[in-house]
Amino acid sequence: MASIALGEVLAIEVGRALLQAWFLVRFAQDRAEDSAFFFYRSTGCRHVEALVRQLRELRWEADARPDEERSRSWDSVRSELQHLSRLLPLVTQEEQPLAWLRARAEWTRGGRLWRPPRCLLPESEVVLTNAGVFRVVVSPPVCRAMTSFAVNVICLPHAALRDLRLEPLRMEESSVRRCLRVSVGTPHTQFELRWPYHEGEEAAVLQSGQPGFPSPASTAPR
Repeated sequence: MASIALGEVLAIEVGRALLQAWFLVRFAQDRAEDSAFFFYRSTGCRHVEALVRQLRELRWEADARPDEERSRSWDSVRSELQHLSRLLPLVTQEEQPLAWLRARAEWTRGGRLWRPPRCLLPESEVVLTNAGVFRVVVSPPVCRAMTSFAVNVICLPHAALRDLRLEPLRMEESSVRRCLRVSVGTPHTQFELRWPYHEGEEAAVLQSGQPGFPSPASTAPR
């Protein structure tokens, strides 16, 4: 058995695929990054979602100050975000959406039985809030014609964000040309995430000068 200090939590991930679900927490320990992971039956998702929401309230709500200039409701972004229902169970009471980015699923053409289409980029959505950053990823199905049942959500707190940038990106055979680079960690340990996207509120992302986010000057594209 081990204990994890709330102040050392860097990221939380939750997801499900049919009857299987999972929970992952990444944290800083002894000047290094560590993680804890477990599977559970998806029938218990509402209990884990309540746990994540409570953890976010304890760990991160100090940064969730209302943004009077850019105040928005979750209903105002409902038409733009197809997977908002995956986020709302994890959202804290004072949390507000600020900006979003979205990536469409992309597949190769394939064309032969022994060379079927393969997924180049899964469908995903990124939402920046006044309490952190969410990313929802829909895992690609085995083949394009099938329905995907696997979804993963990652939650990052303001306090753990070291840098936030929009950068050029080139992916072979893909039309995506940009990515959001997120640096997460503490002064002693750090890791980076690169999230490709096709469209979204880039200007709002660059203006995210909320507590815990880097200043707008540090988020300018290179």
